[in-house]
Amino acid sequence: MKIVNGKKYIHKSALNQLSEKELNRVNKARGFLPSSCSSDYNIIAFTKDQVEFIMCNSFDYYYEPLIEYRFIVKMNDRLVGKEVIFRKSDENNPRVFHKRYLFINKTYKNFSYEDDKIRGDYIDSLDLDKKKIGRFIYWNDILKKYNLEFFSPNKHKGTYKKEKP
Repeated sequence: MKIVNGKKYIHKSALNQLSEKELNRVNKARGFLPSSCSSDYNIIAFTKDQVEFIMCNSFDYYYEPLIEYRFIVKMNDRLVGKEVIFRKSDENNPRVFHKRYLFINKTYKNFSYEDDKIRGDYIDSLDLDKKKIGRFIYWNDILKKYNLEFFSPNKHKGTYKKEKP
């Protein structure tokens, strides 16, 4: 599970990592989704006040996948399920996820957990503006600058520089 600023992120295949309380909360929030979205997501993010169901079709294919849209279910005491918000990503500069391996179990079959972890460690070693790496335009510039691959080779080792240029 990935945790950023108190928000927890997890792939729907790794829900076994959640506590019983967290899993019950996610399942309750899922019940408030529109029927058209009941399974049309692959990432779940949550805080104490909300649960987000995020569509990220590129999760298995891009090292740093792009967020397409999300449904946000408000889960605070007053608004349990009464407010469901749809947010589509900015098509010109969508949000980007980093370190996919933190979202999944080590046994995930659609890409190499270890390969993704090595890449994540390499990215961490670079001198980057951490406040900007979550947006595609900045991230694309980083990929070019360091000659990094965009697409993740599924089910086998990838190719990217492991040494700083």
